[in-house]
Amino acid sequence: MPILANNTAANHQKVILIVDDSILSRKMLRNILEPDGYTIVEGANGVEAVDLFSKHQPDAVLLDIVMPIMDGLEACAQIKKLPEGKRTPIFMITSVATKEAISNAFEAGAIDYFSKPPNEMVIIQRLRRVIEARSWEDALISSQQRLHTITATMGEGLYVLNADGNVTFLNPEAEYILGWNPEEVLGKSPTATFYPEPHSTYPDAQNSNLEPAAAQEPYDPLFSASYDEHEYRHSNGEKFPVSSVARDFPDGKGCVVVFRDITAKKRAEEQLRQDILLASRIQKEFLPGDLDNLKLRLDTIYHPSSHVSGDLFDYAWSPDGNRLFGYIADVMGHGIATALQASTLRAIFNVATDKTSPPNVRLATANNQIFSCFAAGSFAGALCFELDFTTNTLSYSAAGINEFLAVLNSTPQKLEVPGHFLGIIKDKDYALHTINFAPGDSFFFMTDGIAEYLPENWMSYAYPKLKKLLALFAVQSADDATALCLNIK
Repeated sequence: MPILANNTAANHQKVILIVDDSILSRKMLRNILEPDGYTIVEGANGVEAVDLFSKHQPDAVLLDIVMPIMDGLEACAQIKKLPEGKRTPIFMITSVATKEAISNAFEAGAIDYFSKPPNEMVIIQRLRRVIEARSWEDALISSQQRLHTITATMGEGLYVLNADGNVTFLNPEAEYILGWNPEEVLGKSPTATFYPEPHSTYPDAQNSNLEPAAAQEPYDPLFSASYDEHEYRHSNGEKFPVSSVARDFPDGKGCVVVFRDITAKKRAEEQLRQDILLASRIQKEFLPGDLDNLKLRLDTIYHPSSHVSGDLFDYAWSPDGNRLFGYIADVMGHGIATALQASTLRAIFNVATDKTSPPNVRLATANNQIFSCFAAGSFAGALCFELDFTTNTLSYSAAGINEFLAVLNSTPQKLEVPGHFLGIIKDKDYALHTINFAPGDSFFFMTDGIAEYLPENWMSYAYPKLKKLLALFAVQSADDATALCLNIK
């Protein structure tokens, strides 16, 4: 550490206790130290030295060895027994710097000595060095105390490994999570206590460029740069899942690992998974199956992008069995929230709309109902249709699902149908369209999860092959994919 020049600001409020039975000696030391910014406290004997030390808690002490009532050596020893005295630097002042006197001073607890008469520059520089060193030591202790408070209250387990891979520190939360006492863990490899056994060889040794001998070196995952979720072992022998983050120290000599027990998280994830699977089964149970009668063949395609879907469809016959009412819909988005809104839309179509109403009326009614049921910003696409087998007429109306495929009189075509999404504009009117059909004609209503995959040569496929092609696209789609395939008999 470099010697500081005159540094009055650095010594601001630093207190020096000078104890000497000679008034002249004390005055001389005061005149040396006060200009350097120190606050001086004086005493005349060893008893006063101990008393003044307790009152003023000085940053350093200068003690004469030979004094009445209590000499400097005894005073030094007593000060060192005080809580704050253990770390306070004490300098002995002696007029006889014999080997024995110097040895006695160090044995009493002094860190150095000055000979009388003292050298002004030596005293100033030595005090500066010692007091500055103590300031750094105080800052280090304070930093360590703050770090201890942080690690003790951070709510996560933390341990430190040295360069040999042995545990050197374990915070209270780590003790609680692991169930191990510090004495059982410190100084040992984690694999001896709470960490699973490491791999015997590098996992990618066969594919690496390492030489065969190097590839057989022990592999320890503790020193990997990134480690997410794995298992620790409790003191009772049970393994439990943890999530951890490890970081090497800048000098490469060890690392610090922060971890948390994610048992509750894993249980919640498993419960959520089971709930989603149940929701998926319920969604599918609400969907009608395929249909094959004397009037038509109807094949359904339904493939969620995950377990649950924002797509839905339904159809029903009129009481006389001559008209088939149906719809296909796609709530925008993915996941549980979208699936719940799809269930809401199903209820709207089944309860709030009259199935026997024209398709455009059903869409207009559903559109107005959505505003009070959907989350803000949510919307859906839909297409409603009605097949009337007494007039051989298909009536349909679109709201965001603006195209479907038709094969009429052996002529394949893509029919585009205008119509705004449901939930965008309230009190919106939807156009009604009609076309005639004949035996052998086909219709394919689908959501965009399939429509986006249609090849240009789809027109070359007959009903069975086109249906299979659409089903294949549904499986390959990254989106929810649904289709209703109808073939008139």
